[in-house]
Amino acid sequence: MPTLEHAISAAYDAQWQSPAPSLRRAGAVAVAAAAAANAALYAAGARLDLFPQSVLVPGANAPITLARVVAVTAVCVGVGVATLALIRRRVTRPYATFRVVALVALLLSFTQPSLVLRDAPLRMVLALNALHVAAAAIALLALRRTTGAGGGDG
Repeated sequence: MPTLEHAISAAYDAQWQSPAPSLRRAGAVAVAAAAAANAALYAAGARLDLFPQSVLVPGANAPITLARVVAVTAVCVGVGVATLALIRRRVTRPYATFRVVALVALLLSFTQPSLVLRDAPLRMVLALNALHVAAAAIALLALRRTTGAGGGDG
């Protein structure tokens, strides 16, 4: 007959055998990695004149800058992490559901550069969409194991 001490020990051991990181930790990694990757991509693209400073963001009346790219990436990936936290509380296969939500959000994000930046050249629209893809891919990779080993739900 297992004792309480044995049960606690087994639960503690099981915790360390499951490599699922906490959502908070994985979310921080996702935000930092996506922001860093987009910063590097922006810097490379700026050298190739993919982000002309003559194209202004409506409302801000300012060009897209490195700081703006990092801030927007961090906020959007953070919203994705919060979305996963909500999904985890409500569905049995949270990561599978999150993947669908994230991919729909990514597809919708492709409309933003051309709708918001009406005077943007095609090279800029495509470069901004590439930043969206990079952030989404990094976030999905960083968050995939937060629901259990291997994503917990396939």
